[in-house]
Amino acid sequence: MPDLARFQTVFAEAIVYPAVAGVLASQPGFAVYRNTPLKAAVDALIANYPTIDTILGNEAFGAVGLIYARQFRPVSPILCNYGAGFADFLAASAKPH
Repeated sequence: MPDLARFQTVFAEAIVYPAVAGVLASQPGFAVYRNTPLKAAVDALIANYPTIDTILGNEAFGAVGLIYARQFRPVSPILCNYGAGFADFLAASAKPH
């Protein structure tokens, strides 16, 4: 595999899987690349579930949304349908363990 293609593959994996980041994680600014997809996913959840955002408040919704986004990564770059399982996730999270 050419060096650029290998780097791009490793870089993409490091964004999604923190354990793979290795030396990339120590680079200034790498967190921006790691946080951008998570932020986009949480923003999509807020847009797709505005009533829950209003009930929980933006800070609490953001925290719960981040947990969800880390567990359930978007499978498409089109985020208007992201979070189809979010209601079930919230219901399961609300149950006493």
